[in-house]
This record gives sequence, C-alpha cells and structure tokens, in this order.
Amino acid sequence: MPNNRYSHFYAAFNTAVKQGCNYSKEELVVDFTEGRTDSLKELSDGELRELILQLNGRTSTGSESWKKPPAMTEAEKKRDNMRKVIISNFKFMGKTTGDAIAWAEKYGCGGNKRRFNDYNEQELYVLIRNAETVKEDFLKAIRKPNTK
Repeated sequence: MPNNRYSHFYAAFNTAVKQGCNYSKEELVVDFTEGRTDSLKELSDGELRELILQLNGRTSTGSESWKKPPAMTEAEKKRDNMRKVIISNFKFMGKTTGDAIAWAEKYGCGGNKRRFNDYNEQELYVLIRNAETVKEDFLKAIRKPNTK
C-alpha cells in the first residue's frame, strides 16, 4: 500500500461517484463488511484491497449494482408492510417466506390470483384476514386435546 493507505480507495470511490454512485463511503463499507463496520480504518489490508477491486470492477464494467434503488413511495411501503404481516403469520406457524408467497399466489383474493408483489392494498387486506384465519385454525389444531 502507498504512504496514504486509502488513496487507491478514494480514487476508485471518486470515479464511482462521477459515474453516478449515490452511496456514501460509509454505506459502501457497511455493505462490504455486511454490517460489521462503516470505517475504512477497521478494514484489514486484504479487505481494503478487495473493496478497491470491487469498486474498480464496477466502474470499469459500467455496472450499476452500487447504485441505490429508488426510494419506495408511502403506498409501496404500506403494501410492503402488509406483505410482511402475511409472511409473519406463516413464520409463526413454522412456515417459510416461500410458503407464504406460494399460499397467496395459489389461493389469491376474490378469484384474482396474482404474483405476491402484484396485489393491491385492498387485496392485501383480504389476504391478511385469510392468513390470520389460517393461523387461528393452526392454533386451534394444536390446542385440540388428543381424544385417542
């Protein structure tokens, strides 16, 4: 590494910013370290080299993988939270996220079957109610005394 340990990082980072990267230095480090740190100082020499290689690779290929996705609107956030309620009902029963999605896509809402992320707010209200019914039935089944 040169005298300034971070000069290659900042050269790669500044190139990325010029190409439209809208992440801060800290956000890139947090993403790279999977939440361990947001500080370059806490990276080992090997980690710093790898981060620089990744940044250089993204800028040289014109990759936009380091660009933040557009922010969700309030309506999208509400639908996302509603989908999470459905998923949490299934997780309560020991099921997976995939099970919740498959259930919603298989049974649909009022005869309308869509991809999980394509349901509108009204349909998600109905799906939440139905998922809660499934959960209540699950709870009744485990509370039921064994009559054998």
